[in-house]
Amino acid sequence: MNDHIRLDRVYKIHSVATTGVAALGGVSLSIPRGTFTAIVGPSGAGKSSILNLIGGVDIPTAGTVWVDGRDLQLLDDRERSAFRRELIGFLWQGAARNLVPYLTAVQNVE
Repeated sequence: MNDHIRLDRVYKIHSVATTGVAALGGVSLSIPRGTFTAIVGPSGAGKSSILNLIGGVDIPTAGTVWVDGRDLQLLDDRERSAFRRELIGFLWQGAARNLVPYLTAVQNVE
């Protein structure tokens, strides 16, 4: 497998009250190692769901997510935590999550 990140027919359904809301419906994509990729789309298109799956924060309802040769669905909670700690970095958008409003963008990343 030459792809650094690969999603294969990934579905993500979020439970809301007594129903399910489909965030992703059969998404497939491959991102080769060393490339720069932007995920763009309107609100509600599934961008955050894709990033949460790639980052091991969430697992798909169906399909497979591979990162760095690992099927993330096969990792238990402890292994996914180690995966995030060692390989993935998140910088959430909102100041309530982890951005410090008086710092520059570079300082927030540092």
